[in-house]
Amino acid sequence: MKLQPLKNIRVWRFGLYYFLVFGCFVAFSQWLVPYFVNVYYAPLVTAGILAALFSFPSGVIRAVGGWMSDKWGARKVMYWVLGSSVIISLMLSIPKMEVYSAGQGIMATQSGTVTAVSEDFITVNDKVYRLQAKTSGFEQLEDQLLVFPTKETWQESVVIVGQQVQKKELLAKGVTRIYFQANMWIFAVLVILLGSIWGIGKAAVYKHIPDYFPEEVGVVGGMVGVLGGLGGFFCPIIFGYLLNWTGLWTSAWMFMFVISFICLFWMHRTIMQQVQLPFDLESKISGLLRADGGRLLSPLITWSDQFSVGIKEIDLQHKHMMQLINAIDECVQTGGNFEKILPIFNELEEYTRSHFANEEAMLEKNQCSEFEAHKRSHQQLLQELTDWRKKAASSSSDRLVELMAVLKVWFPGHILNADKKHAEFFH
Repeated sequence: MKLQPLKNIRVWRFGLYYFLVFGCFVAFSQWLVPYFVNVYYAPLVTAGILAALFSFPSGVIRAVGGWMSDKWGARKVMYWVLGSSVIISLMLSIPKMEVYSAGQGIMATQSGTVTAVSEDFITVNDKVYRLQAKTSGFEQLEDQLLVFPTKETWQESVVIVGQQVQKKELLAKGVTRIYFQANMWIFAVLVILLGSIWGIGKAAVYKHIPDYFPEEVGVVGGMVGVLGGLGGFFCPIIFGYLLNWTGLWTSAWMFMFVISFICLFWMHRTIMQQVQLPFDLESKISGLLRADGGRLLSPLITWSDQFSVGIKEIDLQHKHMMQLINAIDECVQTGGNFEKILPIFNELEEYTRSHFANEEAMLEKNQCSEFEAHKRSHQQLLQELTDWRKKAASSSSDRLVELMAVLKVWFPGHILNADKKHAEFFH
């Protein structure tokens, strides 16, 4: 059925990514004009220009996002996009504000009678306590460019002349005033940067689709586009309600932070689950291996100690990949066509990418001298896997049996030639 892919949770995950990088982008292209006018009292022309500067680069840079996804992989690009979106949205969530808080006060060091009180000092008996005076305030700072919050502190008397005070009694309260300017030009630069990053993310999201749904690119791409379009429709409504409830224009950016964090967490959690060995793998593989009235077919590849690199985590991942190759072979041996083996192959391809990324992180962290060579071998293996998919897609069932010979030597050869050589760096 053509709409069958819509039952896959991955489609909805991609849709949420696109809701953020496209739908929220469209929403802010409308929302930024009233934002600049109300928050920064900017002239309408200035607000329109800044909003246009947010929109224009994002559309142009989408082509760059496609190139980056081809070069480094859509998953790495999405990590960068979502991580940047979390950080920048959090920065934009802080409103222009003045905060008053209790500061460091002055307490009496001895009991006595207050004999004098002024803006500069308090006298108790013969003891003089100097007060920190209040400055002229932040008004003169309004026209300056302030990146970080600015602090002002002073002390105010809480006693009067003739009052009896005890030791450690408060004579003057401390007041701290914190001012955050949220400068309009810094805000504009961050907003334009975030719009450009979302433009890169648009291309990266669509790069995922043919990798995971090669036969349903149209329906999946259409569904992802619909979810993104809904973001452009619903987000301004959500922004309006948030502004009404909180009274803060930055509540829209708080919402962006939450959406960005959910996307990043969901993606990372999914990838980490792929790296781990599934608990039900043995039962799944056993079911695939049995055919012809219960006859157990021989696996294409059998694990042995010669493949072990001595690291449990890596060995478990290698075993899982070999079992997936065996599952593909058993489907082929029982007359399965490419459509039947495709879900298992997609799992193999996705798991391989995660496994290779895990290995590369270990090698780089432990400063393997042949890291680049090992990484190139990974890229070559992934390319061979892609080539295998293309050949298998247009092959008959009989031809698939011959193609399985490629997978039989594809991954075990890498373990013996490269992984075991660099086993000391896998920790």
